[in-house]
Amino acid sequence: MEAGDERTSPNLSRGSDAAEVSRLRRAVEASGEVIFMTDRDGTFGYVNPAFVALYGFAADEVVGRATPRVLKSGRQSDEHYRAFWARLLEGGMVGAEFVNRAKDGRLVEVEGSVSPILDERGAIAGFLAIQCDVTARNEQIRRLHQLGEVFSHAAVGIALAVGEEPRLSLVNPALARMYGHPVDALVGAPIEQLFAPEVRHAVPDFIRRVKEEGQASFETVQMRADGARFPVMLHIAGVRDEAGALLWRVSTVIDLTAERQAQQAIVESEARYRTLYTSMREGVALHELVYDAEGRAVDYRILEVNPAFQRHTGLEPSSAVGRLATEVYGVSAPYLDVYSQVAASGESASFELSFDPLGRVFQVSAFRTGPGRFATVFEDVTERRRLEEQFRQAQKMEAIGRLAGGIAHDFNNLLTAILGYSELLLEQTLPETARADVLQIRKAGESAAGLTRQLLAFSRKQVLRPELVSLNDVVRDIDAMLQRVIGEDITLVSIPAPRLWRVAADPGQMQQVLLNLAVNARDAMPSGGSLIIETANVSIARGGAVAGSPPAGDYVSLTVSDTGTGMPAEVQARLFEPFFTTKEQGKGTGLGLCTAYGIVKQSEGHIMVQSEVGRGTTFRILLPRANDVPAAVAAAEIAPGSTAGSETVLVVEDQAPVRALIGKVLRGLGYRVLEAADAGQAEELVAHLDGRLDLLLTDLLLGAVNGPELAQRMVAERPDLAVLYVSGHADQGTLLGVMSSRIAFLHKPFTPDMLARKVRLVLDSRDRTRIEPM
Repeated sequence: MEAGDERTSPNLSRGSDAAEVSRLRRAVEASGEVIFMTDRDGTFGYVNPAFVALYGFAADEVVGRATPRVLKSGRQSDEHYRAFWARLLEGGMVGAEFVNRAKDGRLVEVEGSVSPILDERGAIAGFLAIQCDVTARNEQIRRLHQLGEVFSHAAVGIALAVGEEPRLSLVNPALARMYGHPVDALVGAPIEQLFAPEVRHAVPDFIRRVKEEGQASFETVQMRADGARFPVMLHIAGVRDEAGALLWRVSTVIDLTAERQAQQAIVESEARYRTLYTSMREGVALHELVYDAEGRAVDYRILEVNPAFQRHTGLEPSSAVGRLATEVYGVSAPYLDVYSQVAASGESASFELSFDPLGRVFQVSAFRTGPGRFATVFEDVTERRRLEEQFRQAQKMEAIGRLAGGIAHDFNNLLTAILGYSELLLEQTLPETARADVLQIRKAGESAAGLTRQLLAFSRKQVLRPELVSLNDVVRDIDAMLQRVIGEDITLVSIPAPRLWRVAADPGQMQQVLLNLAVNARDAMPSGGSLIIETANVSIARGGAVAGSPPAGDYVSLTVSDTGTGMPAEVQARLFEPFFTTKEQGKGTGLGLCTAYGIVKQSEGHIMVQSEVGRGTTFRILLPRANDVPAAVAAAEIAPGSTAGSETVLVVEDQAPVRALIGKVLRGLGYRVLEAADAGQAEELVAHLDGRLDLLLTDLLLGAVNGPELAQRMVAERPDLAVLYVSGHADQGTLLGVMSSRIAFLHKPFTPDMLARKVRLVLDSRDRTRIEPM
């Protein structure tokens, strides 16, 4: 139908003249609201200019077409349209909102009403629709809704106050939770209520700043419902209308408690790590790599060091921090490739660095700390390595000592036979040439015995006779001999300490030590010089002993210094090794200093050397101060007289030549002799012995059952049995443990005369408390 046709709008035109109809038409076409008419089926019959303006369709593009086909957007379902038409056909006006689509595809939201147009019979002939574009309004509503969602779900606290109102008008849940109040309890509450009492005086100033500046941010202290204070960042902004009138004050509140706690944790963590960093016993240094134009690491700069850095390196931090490694150390940057790899890969590295510029050995660990940066944690292990080397040297010396002691023991068995049989030959009538040959054999044997005694001294297996002595007396008694040994071109100076403490030592062996050191000094001063012997009391306090020095305690020091050629470090390292010598072949055995070493060690002492090429050598011996008289073996003289006897002697010796010699000598003196090679044979002989057994003469070392064990068994059955031990070497502690009344010791090699006298002494002195070892 066409617009203005009275057949399409009978209610509108009935009773009206043409002028009235024209006036109404002009009003409809001038209306800002969309107005259109359809027939009963919804086909457009008329649209006003507002329709054309809103939807973009010309009148002739829609008239004659159904409304859904023209405006349908797809946002409402077919069911929605069917329900709408059903309500319309029931009669009466129907209001609704639609989402339509304009010609250009825009979605248009409209709110409107539809009224039926009735014909003369009162039947629905068509419909009149009036629509208002609510697209902008709905968008604003949606935005307001979204803002409301943001307001409600914001993680920060938000509060609004109307205009200059000093009370809260609206708060979000986050703010209510922050302060520990229900939302309703805060709405209408004074703004000052949120502030801690001690800062409420500043609230007017906050408001003034907002008024003047439009917005302001500041940190302050707020108060929860339970009275607890907490720090916040408060931002207040004023919202004004177009005329500049204040509409709202919007406050955003951020709780800084977690941030402050995190900051405090960082501060405390930094303090802890700084304390650890500064108190670490290891040195720590932070570095950054320096690259060339091609991106290759060519150096590194020291950024920071801890206090231990100076202790380990000897370098002042001020001389290292900020400088390149090549400048600090005077050489190419050490381990640059390793550090570059650590900084590039992030994989740590550990290694030992022997750093010649500082003369030290370091254990180093390197870690990546950032791009092109790394840290080194290091420890000076120079002293540790030196002690380890000393320990290895001590182990080597111990092994050599055991070897030397074993060789000396076996050699002494051979020498016992050689000296014994040569002595027996000399007791016979021999031609002069034969006697001279035997004398040479005995002389060579005695010289060999002297060498074995030195080996035993080094291996600490010789028998010492400790006494309570003053080293001043020891030095005085050998002073004249030392002067003859060193010669007239060397000045001997003795500096005895007054009130010198006494020590437990074998005076003869200590004189041997002095003699060996004097000979060594003489050879180091071929053009003359001075030999100084000095004694002193020394106390090493607990905790005051340095690495490598004797333990804390009281000592007597015996120092022997010369002004000779001195020794390099490599010679000092091997100084006490047996057979090591720097002398020409044939001018030294290499046993002098190792003998002195063994005697001092066996006396529970310490010997140290300090020497420098061209500046002489000093040997320092420390012996423990003696508080009690040592368990010395008292001397006992054998009265001149016959060494013959008729007693029964059991000889237990695993070396057949020595056993045969002892048996021959004793039988020649009238003794009844039983011979056994080991403890088993000995016990079997005694089990079948008819008569008394007077003396057990046994080697200390026999194999599975040693001499002391055999003696213990036999003395348990025969309490009056005397015991004489013989051995090529013996541990002093072992001897003192086994020697008692009727028990004595005879050192190999011995002569038949020494054997005869010792056996007679033991048998005649069975009631004495001690018998002197020989």
